[in-house]
Amino acid sequence: MKQIRMIRNIYSRTHADRILRVYLIFFFISALIITASEPAIKTFGEGVWYSFVSVMTIGFGDYVAVTFIGRLMTILLSIYSMLVFAILTGVITSFFMDAAKMRYRDSMEEFMDDLMHLEELPPERLAEMSEKAKKFNKNRQ
Repeated sequence: MKQIRMIRNIYSRTHADRILRVYLIFFFISALIITASEPAIKTFGEGVWYSFVSVMTIGFGDYVAVTFIGRLMTILLSIYSMLVFAILTGVITSFFMDAAKMRYRDSMEEFMDDLMHLEELPPERLAEMSEKAKKFNKNRQ
């Protein structure tokens, strides 16, 4: 649940939630158009199912687009879905990379501040810095 809230927060701060909303609207409009244009797809639910199966590239074969409009909408929906999924994945990746850079920068600033005031540091802090340096050096090897 915490991860879902975090992703929702990321999408909101980066405005990717707008992309997702527009995509969902397009998805359901596509399902509606496919339902109206395909003779084998009788209900809106079947149109949504067909669209979902197409987007996820599952392709069960229980419904197949046979009309020009149905095939065109399937192509557009599939391409648009790939783009949106790539963008949303990129947004999350970029957010975590930026967060890692900020943590690294903050850590380096704290370390540099400690080095500049080395003679003022208490022995406990010096011991802590020494342990961190040993651990860092051990992990590098």
